[in-house]
This record gives sequence, structure tokens and C-alpha cells, in this order.
Amino acid sequence: MRILIFSPHPDDAEYSLGGVIARAASLNWEVEVVYLTGGEMGGTLKTADVTGKIRRTEAAAAAAILSYRHLFLPFRDLELDDRPETVLAAARRIREFRPRVVLVNHPDDEHPDHRAAAAVVEQACFYAVLPAVDRGGPEPYQVPQLFYYEAFSSRNFQPWFLLDVSPYFETAVKAVTAHACGTGGVPFLLEKMTACHLFRGVQGGVRYAEGIIPGRGRWFDAVANRAQGLEFVCRLNGFDSGRLYGKDGARCVDSGRAG
Repeated sequence: MRILIFSPHPDDAEYSLGGVIARAASLNWEVEVVYLTGGEMGGTLKTADVTGKIRRTEAAAAAAILSYRHLFLPFRDLELDDRPETVLAAARRIREFRPRVVLVNHPDDEHPDHRAAAAVVEQACFYAVLPAVDRGGPEPYQVPQLFYYEAFSSRNFQPWFLLDVSPYFETAVKAVTAHACGTGGVPFLLEKMTACHLFRGVQGGVRYAEGIIPGRGRWFDAVANRAQGLEFVCRLNGFDSGRLYGKDGARCVDSGRAG
């Protein structure tokens, strides 16, 4: 299975989905993280250019820990928006990678880059399927399922599904710690990460969990595409069938395991 994760900055995907990435790697899935910006403004006491170089090095270290491919799109931190060239760059990567599932941070967020990232990826999924867009580039592709994940600064996030990442949480923490430049100035970052994962774990009946919400869009609601999204949830949680709970239960359960 191919999983494409869009991250507004280096460290966002690792903080939010580090456990999912590690679990996917254990299943030999292809995982790619696309950093929409270089995180140049996230460091302390350094120029933007120096910070950007450091954060690229840190991203490579985190990718080695979690075993995923990564790339940077050429957009600047704190300047991200959903202008056509940004959406087209994201759509082109979707067409090239042709993922089964795309994930991006939830659109309701305190950070302007995070809000923009969600808008960019929503539109990129639409652009990617249109033959008239980027003629001569990669072949059009329809993303079967989009999910939103819970970022550090997400607001009003109510997960539909919880993914059990208990065996992989410590690995995710190591990946976030690799981003020393970007996260060093954030008070209690690891404590908040631990608390959030523990809370979602309590909701799901496991130790640590990460939550996701199905994306908007009429093709994502098609039965065949929803089935692929549920397959993603169930396989990550270690089973192929079982009782599935949607928005009310926010759980995917089999033999006492929750997701």
C-alpha cells in the first residue's frame, strides 16, 4: 500500500503520525512525506537560510528513524497559501506517487501554514484527477481516500478512527527529537505529544493512539473508495475484518483492539 503524507513543516507529520508511519514501515508499505515548506522560520537565533539547511538535515535523520521517503516542495515557511502553482505542485506529486491514501493535517488549526496546507491538498486531490490540468505531465490519478490528522495546533479535532500505535510510540518520539532546531523552542512539546497520544489511546482502549478523520469530497464518499479507507484503518490496527464504528464510536474494533 502506498501512503502519501503532506506535512506543512518538517516535524508536523512525525509529531502527528510518527506511530502510523512506523507501523506502515513494519508492513512494508511505501510511505512518502512531502514537506510543503522548509520550516525556515521555526528555528531560534539563526537566519532563515541557515535554519532551512539545518531542518533539511534533521528531516533526513527523522526519515531514517521511521523508514520513509521524503521530499521538500519549494515553498517558504509562513508564506504558504493555496495559489495555483502550490496546488499544482502537490497534485503533480500525487500523480507521480499514485497513493492509496493521502493524509494532511486537519483544516481547523491555529497556524496559518497548517490551514493553507489542508486547503492545498484538498484542491490538489481535485486537480490530480482532471486530464486538462498539467497536460504533458504525469497521468491523471484519482486519490481513493483522503484523511485529516491531528496536528500540534489543531482545534476541534474529533477523530472518526483511532489507530493503535502503542508499539511504535517511542520510535515516533525519537523522530520528533531529531528535529532539535525546529522543536527546541516549543515549550513542553514532548509532554504534549505524549498526553495527546495517551488521551487518544484512552478513547480507543489502547495505550497510545493517533486519530484521523475522512476527508471531504464527493468521490471520497463513494462506497469503493470508503472501503479502501477502511482497509487502511483495519490493516494498520492488525486485522482484516471486524466491527467498524464510524463517527459515533470513533473506533475500529476486533477482539478488544481499538483503532
